[in-house]
Amino acid sequence: MKRIIPIFLCLVWINPILLKAQTLGGNAVFNFLNQPISAKQASLGGLNISSIGKDLGMAFYNPALLRDNMHGGVNAGFYSFAQGLQQYGLNTAFHVEKYKSNLSLGVQYLDYGNLTQTDAAGNILGTFQPKDYVIQLGFSKQYHERWWYGVNAKFIGSNYGQYQSNGIGFDVGLTYHDEESELQASILVKNMGAQLKTYDGLQPKEELPFDLQMGITKRLAKAPFQFSLTAHHLHRWNILYSDSTFNQLEAIDPNKGNSGA
Repeated sequence: MKRIIPIFLCLVWINPILLKAQTLGGNAVFNFLNQPISAKQASLGGLNISSIGKDLGMAFYNPALLRDNMHGGVNAGFYSFAQGLQQYGLNTAFHVEKYKSNLSLGVQYLDYGNLTQTDAAGNILGTFQPKDYVIQLGFSKQYHERWWYGVNAKFIGSNYGQYQSNGIGFDVGLTYHDEESELQASILVKNMGAQLKTYDGLQPKEELPFDLQMGITKRLAKAPFQFSLTAHHLHRWNILYSDSTFNQLEAIDPNKGNSGA
């Protein structure tokens, strides 16, 4: 554990420096990476990183939740949103006894349906079918009795007709579980990485939706309930949603987080 904690601290501080300041308000690329693929994850607000169980979809989000008892399991999810947008998710896991570790393989795919393609003057040129996807490989291993750590490596792809982009990303998670007190806690460094190819090949590369999250879950001793609390964007003190048009209308200074008047 003395080696693991310094690694986490380095990841937290070095990643934002390498990728410049992380932003909010839809200014990052591949924001679909934050979309949950598990019904359980979605029901818990889409951000829970500390609820330990047998749901492979939770391990897709936080690799430190990947466990031995998930060996051979399969998780499949389908979501249908407004205007024909559909999301598919599929992942499975394997326990490697020789190395006392676990591996997972998963896919997330978003289909935005058929859209009308036009030129700058509004002339209809035809239709196109935009899509986003990620292919992810996960790893986890137990450290002593109560600690687990894990890593996700993912290839990210996006296709919007003639505009295509891809990138690579990584998630690193650390989980603590005390079975006697039913206390579960996690820290997750999410979406480290970079855009490899921009959509038009000309614009500067954009940042991934990096996030530093911490969560805690406590199960009640004499009731079939547990409570969770998750904090996100802990690497930023100012999480004001920055919209340039709104800022101008309301005289808001995004650097101060309040009215510039």
